[in-house]
Amino acid sequence: MAAQSTLKNIAEKAGLSVPTVSQILNNRKNFCSEATKQRVREVARELGYRPNFAYKLMQGQKTKTVAILNSMPQMNSEEYILKLIMLLISGFDRLGYSAYCHAFSRDPAANLEKIRTLINRGVEHFIFLGCPFGHEPILKELKKYKLPVIGNSPFYERWVEKGVKSGTCEILRFFESQVGSNYKLICQEKEASEGNEKIKALMAMYGYSNVDLAVHEKVFLSENIDFEVSDYAERAYPVAREATRRLLEQKPDIGAILYMNDSFAVGGAEFILQPGNEKYRRILLAGCNNEHIIRKFPLPISSIEFRLEEMAEQLVLNALGSAECRISIPPRVFLRTTCTEAQYPPWNETIIDLTI
Repeated sequence: MAAQSTLKNIAEKAGLSVPTVSQILNNRKNFCSEATKQRVREVARELGYRPNFAYKLMQGQKTKTVAILNSMPQMNSEEYILKLIMLLISGFDRLGYSAYCHAFSRDPAANLEKIRTLINRGVEHFIFLGCPFGHEPILKELKKYKLPVIGNSPFYERWVEKGVKSGTCEILRFFESQVGSNYKLICQEKEASEGNEKIKALMAMYGYSNVDLAVHEKVFLSENIDFEVSDYAERAYPVAREATRRLLEQKPDIGAILYMNDSFAVGGAEFILQPGNEKYRRILLAGCNNEHIIRKFPLPISSIEFRLEEMAEQLVLNALGSAECRISIPPRVFLRTTCTEAQYPPWNETIIDLTI
């Protein structure tokens, strides 16, 4: 009765009949224009309408719901992840789908239980951003119910990936042209694995036969950051500052440093900006994500910018089906080098579009 009452309120405010509003909100065929459908959905959100999924499930109806799942809480504070999620929600909304957004923890059992809860709520499509703890039983559970799954990396059977490896290779070639092989990748100890796209780029660049050799030759390990941290960037800055300090203490003549992301790059750059460290400002720095903070930073920090609009479009399109999907979307690479202090910003910038 409450749902009918809400439908009546929506119909009155939208100037439509209750059956028409019901058809629109339940994504049934009708002759209304897209503008009318969008107006009804906006009114429904404004009035706090919630569809009765339990009733739909008992009647064997489609719920038209999607789950967007971050592999760990720290991803919720990453600028590009938040933008991607908003693009996904908007894309599904245009197609009449509702979206749940959740972040997994480091507890595999809790993660599996979260998936089961979403299945019981009638979620029909699953998008994974990253790889959660306990991924094998999670994917097995979803396969049991024949629910479509897609991820943002080749780890999954169906995927749309953002081109980290190709973008990193471009930065490494830039480093080689400027300082030869005199550079290091700074990453957390737990990130030094075969799933790390930047390490894959190092292996491709130098023909390393295994991850251990690549890590030994080209990687400098930092302290680990807890997966459960609520504000990843604030925790990353001091960790990167300390790792950069230790690296430069060991290798004061290093020519370039690559970081796992922009938060780490900014932390390292903050150390270089400290009084007494002016001699290190010749070092080339690079991050990943091309976030706002590095675009405005006093030192030049090269970065990789992902085509999030294209990525979201492909994820939305392919999340709703089960056909084979293996799409890599080449990124843009921003190469930044020191210029004159009179220039603002005080560095040169070259943009490489890997789609060309």
